[in-house]
Amino acid sequence: MSVGWAVASGIITQRFLALQDKCMLDAEFQDLVNDLQENFDVEGDSVADVVKEINDRLTPLGLRLDHVRLDSGDVIWGLKLTSKEDGQKMRQAALLDHAQLEVGKPGNRMLTVEDVKFYKGVCDRFVKDRSALDDKALEEVAESVLGAGDARKYTKKEHVCCGHTYSDMDFALDTLKKNGWLVPADLDASGRFDHFLPGPRTYLEIFSDDDSVSDCPLCEQKTVIGGESCPNGQCPQWFHTQCIQEYFQQYPDRSCPSCRVKWPEEGGGRHGDDDDMMGS
Repeated sequence: MSVGWAVASGIITQRFLALQDKCMLDAEFQDLVNDLQENFDVEGDSVADVVKEINDRLTPLGLRLDHVRLDSGDVIWGLKLTSKEDGQKMRQAALLDHAQLEVGKPGNRMLTVEDVKFYKGVCDRFVKDRSALDDKALEEVAESVLGAGDARKYTKKEHVCCGHTYSDMDFALDTLKKNGWLVPADLDASGRFDHFLPGPRTYLEIFSDDDSVSDCPLCEQKTVIGGESCPNGQCPQWFHTQCIQEYFQQYPDRSCPSCRVKWPEEGGGRHGDDDDMMGS
């Protein structure tokens, strides 16, 4: 069956939009591209060729297929917003367009302006601190972003959903987590997730044009929120944990790729959730 590139781009876009988190692992994406090549007779010698042809059709829609490398080493593909008209409006459009509970469910609502300000403040806090945030820290973000008076007013609003009452901030945080902008970072003593980091959609939709996000010099991907830096406190570079581990396997002298300071044999460099990286 032969289809044009416009149809192929529609097929691949619909496949992403059907996913709850709008992202897929590299292996899944490779299978999707292979499916297009084999069953729909689109021409392209490589994944890069197919992606280029599809992105030529998606550009007028303000979208493109892109990928990010996470601290774990996983490569994630998703739809990236490309509008350059106004970075802030782009981020808000992304949040307002996607971050809502399922239609028809009790308590459903579109995000408010306060929600968007809060979400952007959370993202900026991750960039500043390079650390996982717990619920108390997220509440502090609400006050710092909205102002103490507005934050109190904001958190007093209540929504009844599925028999439970939520404050407006809890409701917004729950939506943030359900839509994949925040993902669990670790478990607390009782086995529950109590710290969160930005998810793949954050990198693609919110940080996609943000110069404040560090890029890993080893893979040249702008996705280092956690990660590690060398023990030299004057070194400005941050690396994905997986990238620096692979680098030291290739170069066992364990010198920093940037400043050449030796790393310790165990423990690595400074981690993104170390206390000395908090913005206090």
